[in-house]
Amino acid sequence: LFVNEMKMNGRLMELFPDGGDPVVLTDGLALGNAMQLGPDGCLYYPQMLRNEVWRIPPDGGVPERVAAEVDDPVAVRFDRGGVLVVLSRGMAGVVTRIDLDTGARSVVATGIVGLD
Repeated sequence: LFVNEMKMNGRLMELFPDGGDPVVLTDGLALGNAMQLGPDGCLYYPQMLRNEVWRIPPDGGVPERVAAEVDDPVAVRFDRGGVLVVLSRGMAGVVTRIDLDTGARSVVATGIVGLD
């Protein structure tokens, strides 16, 4: 089970149902939140206060920033085609689609406040 702490200097951790010690994959998050396993096998997560999306292999390693200047990212998901979809917590309800192969972006303002 992978969880992150939605706080300054938060951690992304693996927890074990049998009560084993948690494994910290990375720390220093600036309000991490809703993450998802990507098609490449990495965990993708937003850092809300940095307006960035990052990824890390689930067995640990060095985190990598995959997107900067994303509007108030609160959650990340992947569509069936493997395109990264980032939801905004902002007033405009922005949804940003990012093709990780090309870097191409499309942005839609839904007008739905507080997407998550």
